[in-house]
This record gives sequence, structure tokens and C-alpha cells, in this order.
Amino acid sequence: MVRSQDTVASTGAERRSPDSRPIFVLDTELPLLPAGECAEWLLPIWQSAWQSSLPGLVLIHEKQHSRLVDHLQQRIASFSAIQLDPQQIDSLADVVRAALDGGATLIAGGIAASHQEWLAAMFVNLLPTSTLLQPDCGRGPILTVMRTTATETATAILEQLSATGQPLQIYTPAHS
Repeated sequence: MVRSQDTVASTGAERRSPDSRPIFVLDTELPLLPAGECAEWLLPIWQSAWQSSLPGLVLIHEKQHSRLVDHLQQRIASFSAIQLDPQQIDSLADVVRAALDGGATLIAGGIAASHQEWLAAMFVNLLPTSTLLQPDCGRGPILTVMRTTATETATAILEQLSATGQPLQIYTPAHS
């Protein structure tokens, strides 16, 4: 079961533990912020420890999925390359290949810009069994977006991740 202390109603000012997997749940039962605002809210939280954390995960209802993905893709594609250890770059390249082999779609970055620089990656079309959702997945600047059909779908995904023993940090947008 997902523990309630792992959930943070966030304004974006908070920073997370570098050991946790950041999960952004955009619930359709509340009015959703415009896609651009959602992107600007979650990106700084994800970036705060992206070099050493498990891939970030965004859970969003299918009705808002494409608009948010468009905004996130544009922003992530505009990021400068990130300095990483060459071994971490090799590990991330292996993770990207495994994710692609597992059916995920890479839509931004996910490649070495040099032997010490990496372009932040963004994936969509993940299956619940994706290597990107496993606790032994490489650590680094990878963001994944999964479409959900209902709050129950998001809850089931959170329960699945929690059952693996992964440290989760769950964020929901603060609504006024």
C-alpha cells in the first residue's frame, strides 16, 4: 500500500530526496491546471535531483495526455546537456535501449551528447512492466509519462510500484 507520508501536495517549492522516484499524479477529479502550467510546476521538482534518482513518472488522464506531453517534450528538448560520469552515461544508454526494446517511445533526448554529457530523456507509451519502472533501473535524467483512464488506474500503478519496495515521492498539484 502507498503510504500517505509519501504524498506531497506541491506548489513546486519543495525539493525531494535524491533516492526516491518522483511521481506526479494529475488527478482528473479536480480541475487540471493548463498543460503549460503543469509542465512548469513539475519540471523543477524533477530536475532537483534528476542526476541521481530513479526515472520520474507522470500519471495523467488520457484526455489531457497529449497536451501535457507536447509541453514537456518542447521544454525537455530545450535543456542543455547534463554533465555525468561516463559510466553513468553507459548505464543510461543501456536503460534507454531496454526501454525501447520493451515498447516505450523515446520522444526527447536520451542520448549522449559527448563522453561526459547526456541529454535528458522523455518516454511515453510505457507498459506497466517497463524497465523504466523497475527498482533496479538506472538513475539519471529520465522522465516518463503514462496515460491513465481513471483514478483507479493511477492508484493501481502506484500500488504496483510501492509493492516493489521503491522509495516513492508522490506529488499532486496544489489547487486553490
